[in-house]
Amino acid sequence: MRTLSSTLILATLSSLALAEPVTEATKHLKGRVAIDDKEFPDKQGKDLAKYFEERLTARKVKRDTDGLWSVYFYAVFNKEAVKGPITILLYDKADPVGAVDVKSIPSEEKTWTFRNVIALDENLGFNKAHTYELRIGQLFGKQAKIYAKGEVTLE
Repeated sequence: MRTLSSTLILATLSSLALAEPVTEATKHLKGRVAIDDKEFPDKQGKDLAKYFEERLTARKVKRDTDGLWSVYFYAVFNKEAVKGPITILLYDKADPVGAVDVKSIPSEEKTWTFRNVIALDENLGFNKAHTYELRIGQLFGKQAKIYAKGEVTLE
């Protein structure tokens, strides 16, 4: 059975806004999101680019023991994000009209890259065998400025 504390831990685990600049080795990744079912290792330059590229296609993530899908992501923004919350909008690819869920994660500095983990719950509208698009950016008033996109399929 999932507890409130496990949900809160997953929602805040690995909240890292990285000040790593976009380098020659990673500039072609701008605007893209890599997805994994485990935490991303600390890599830089060409090693990061290779690892990232292997995780760009719609990744499949299995449920964990709490019945949640833990989605680890690493985004390289196409524009530097300002200090303030990073917003993740999640859209079902089968019905992309409205966001299934919106998550906001604090960021204390300007950044070109952002990695985190989010927990997706069936009780919040997420479904097995569906593919979801992550749109990551910031909200300015009622407008979303999207800096990167990626996809995840839930198993």
